[in-house]
Amino acid sequence: MTNDAPRVRTCLWFDRGALPAAEFYCSLLADSRIERVDRYPEGHEIGEPGTVLSVDFTLAGTPYLAINGGTHFTLDEAVSILVATEDQAETDRLWGALIDGGAESRSGWLTDRFGLSWQIVPKRALELMRGPQSGPVWAALLP
Repeated sequence: MTNDAPRVRTCLWFDRGALPAAEFYCSLLADSRIERVDRYPEGHEIGEPGTVLSVDFTLAGTPYLAINGGTHFTLDEAVSILVATEDQAETDRLWGALIDGGAESRSGWLTDRFGLSWQIVPKRALELMRGPQSGPVWAALLP
């Protein structure tokens, strides 16, 4: 970790799809970019020399680290990225892009083609979930 790396960030473990996943995610949201790509050195036990080891990227202003670590761990719905959308057009755009090759879950959740879970939720819905009327809202969302 370099001195300019964020002190706290989420690390996402991929088998081999870290760079294409990060590039795809960065294409979807403003204030997103690839910051750095590191490659496996000679003699590393997991990756071929020169292939992508890790990708530092910023997604909507939030730092992430994606690692190509092999099949030791897999992504699941225990961790998701929540995007609070401004309007229905943004909700539909993000949902359409992320669901392509992925799978729908429930209540605004999906798993993308890389295995990462997302919650695409309008800001207004989030406000309702936290307001005085939150009981009926949660009852409608959860079984």
